[in-house]
Formats: sequence, structure tokens, C-alpha cells
Amino acid sequence: MADQAVVSGTTFVTQFLIARQLGITDYGYFSVMILGQLFLLSLQESAISGVFQVMYHQTKKGDQQKYVNGILSIQYLFLLLVVFGSMAYYHFSKNNELSKYSLVVGLNIVLFLLQDFYRRYFVTINAASKAFLIDAINNIGQLIFLLFFALKNSLTLESTLWICALSFAPAILIALFWAKPKMYNWKQIQYAFSLHYNQSRWMLLSALMQWLSGNFFVVSAGWWLGAAALGALRIGQYLFGFINVFMQAVESYALPKVSETTSNTANTFLYLKTLLLKLFKTAIPIILLIVIFSQPLLRLLKIETTPEHFYVIIGLALTQMVIVFGYPVRIAIRVLKLNRNYFIGYVMATTFSLLTAYIIIHQWQVRGVVVGIFCSQIILVSYWLWVLKKNHFATWKSFISF
Repeated sequence: MADQAVVSGTTFVTQFLIARQLGITDYGYFSVMILGQLFLLSLQESAISGVFQVMYHQTKKGDQQKYVNGILSIQYLFLLLVVFGSMAYYHFSKNNELSKYSLVVGLNIVLFLLQDFYRRYFVTINAASKAFLIDAINNIGQLIFLLFFALKNSLTLESTLWICALSFAPAILIALFWAKPKMYNWKQIQYAFSLHYNQSRWMLLSALMQWLSGNFFVVSAGWWLGAAALGALRIGQYLFGFINVFMQAVESYALPKVSETTSNTANTFLYLKTLLLKLFKTAIPIILLIVIFSQPLLRLLKIETTPEHFYVIIGLALTQMVIVFGYPVRIAIRVLKLNRNYFIGYVMATTFSLLTAYIIIHQWQVRGVVVGIFCSQIILVSYWLWVLKKNHFATWKSFISF
């Protein structure tokens, strides 16, 4: 909870500070980088860090260090691929706004992914205080430097990107000192790969579908409606974004805990049901407060508000409630290793997005984006609930009865 107070609070302030200083169009370009980070994070989580959180406690005690060393090596090989990808992007894409910042954008993405991995690593090995410290160092340091440049009226898109990138460095150096990684042992890499292969192949495909189902409407809005529309949507999402950050941290904590209960389905179900109740008690009051105070906040940020903004906020609030409900359902699917069904759910949501985005966005503009995101989440969670019922884990009524 202390970790999330730091991460959620600073992220909330940081994003709105950047939006206010850069303006809606440059913030739209900054959001392109954020979407890239989230896309690669979903790949990393599905193939490496997320599977690690489940498999670590299911690995024999004597093999855990060998597994850790192997997975650290795989993580660094993945980051090396990201570096090569950034270099290729710089070489082939020189005609858009972000291409001249390719170096710092790539640095942001690589360091962001590395810190997220170590945060999950420390939580998994029951060293949550270390995860808290590296998050605090990064997020608070980043906010301090952004405020300093903002007060000097020198916060530009380029300086913002450099500040965000360099703020990761101290936290990562400390994480490396604590973890003392031992890498590049081929036998350990093979061992870790063998544990991840069967689990991650469905999860990796699911990550691609997950990113598309969650972001295709947003990316399409940027493509068809322009960078300013993308920036406006991302600001709306960031109003609720710290709730998602909180729930992702809950998932990081809950996955290894629930994986320890899988031998007793009743205990697993009770844990997830209790988790759902706690999530609702925490998230719903915050969602209502955001809806009430959204327009004064947007005016404070010098963003012109219209009735359209209000409908967007309402739609995102309803979507957020579906997402909150879906988190324990998602965790249940993962710990029960129903990875094929996890993937199919995202295929269904993505198919809906691909088939309807053009029509909905051109018909209802930004409001259509929100309708599309809401419907794709409903499709996803409904299918997963049906899968749990089919596997005799829970029914919809029993899952929501307290």
C-alpha cells in the first residue's frame, strides 16, 4: 500500500504536470511513447515477469536460484532485442515527430521495462520493501526534476523525455546491487526457458491481443482524429490511471500468493472473492470522486472542457468498474493455468475492436472510442466468467455474492 501510494500519487501528478506544460498536442506525442512502453511491458509480463511470479513458488527450493539466474539472463536478452528495435526504428522512421528523439525514447522504454522487472522480482521473493524503495526513488526523483524545469518554464518534449529516462538510473543501480544478478549461464537459461515455454506461449499471444483490445481504439483515435485527440483521451485515462497502477501492483502481490493455494480450490476462491470485495471498497469511491471533480481539474490544467468531455469521463468510469471486477477473474484464469482461454478472451475482444473501430469512431468521434473500450472489456470478462463456470470454479452469482 505504501508503494502504491507513492507510485499512484506521483504518476497522477507527473502526467498532469507534463500535459499542462507541453500542451495537448505534444502530450499526444509523449503518449505514443507511453503506449509503446505498455505494449512491450505486456510482452515482458506475459513471457517473463508474470510467469516468473507464478512459477517461482512452484519451483523446488533447491532449483529456485538456478531459475532466478536463468530468468534474469532471459530478461536482459529481451531488453537487448528492444535496443535493436529502437535502432531500427531510428533508421527507418525519420519523418515523424518522435523520430528525432529515438535515442531517448528507446532509453526510456528499456529502463522502464528493467525497473518493472525488478519490482516484480522483489515482490515475488518476499522483499516488498525493496520494491517500494526503488519505486520511491524513481517516481519522487522524476517528479522533483519535472517540477524544477516546469518552474523555469523550460519543460519541453525533449527535456521531459530525458528527465523521465534518467530518473530510472538510480533505482536500477540500487536494484542491481541488491539482486547481484548472475547471468549468461546457458544451462540456467535453458532451465528457465523450459519452465516458461508451455506457460508463456499462450500468454505471449494473449499479450498481443490484450494490448490491441485495450489500446486499438485509442491508437485509432490518434491516427484518425490526430495527436490532440490522442492526448485528450490519455488525459482522461490518466484520471483513472492510478487505479490501474494500484490494481497491477495488487496483481503482482496476489499472483504469487494465490499460486501457493492452488492445491485447495476453496482457499483460492475465498482469497479472490475477498480480494474483489477489497478492490471495490477501495476503487468505487475514488471513481465517483474523479467523476465529480474531473471538470474542475481539467480547467485547472488549462484544458478546455465541453459536454463531450463529461460523457467521456462517465464512459471511462463505467469501463473502470468493469476492469476492477475483472481483475480477480483474470488472476483466477492465470493461476488455474487456463492460458488458452486467457488468450481466446483477448482474441474475442480484439476482433470486436478491429471490426468496429472505424465505424464507431467515425460515427461518434472521441465518444465512440470510449464506447468501444467499454464493450471490449465486457466481452472479455464475460467470456472468462463463462470459462470459470465451465471448469466448475465459480459461477457469476457466487463470485459477486458477499
